[in-house]
Amino acid sequence: VVIRPGDNIVGDRDGLCVVAKEEVDTAIASSLAREDKEAQQRIAIEAGTATTVDLLKLGDTLKRLGIA
Repeated sequence: VVIRPGDNIVGDRDGLCVVAKEEVDTAIASSLAREDKEAQQRIAIEAGTATTVDLLKLGDTLKRLGIA
């Protein structure tokens, strides 16, 4: 990966990534949207209104693989 002056290195327990300085605003907006989506998914799972399979639309794939 090429890292240029001004780029941001971001990491968590899953790994690291480089965010180009001109893409920081977009990366932050995308990250916040994903956090919100995942929070809503957790609420649905905790409320019993959805499962992970439902939320990730994995039902057909699991059936095709003979898992469900």
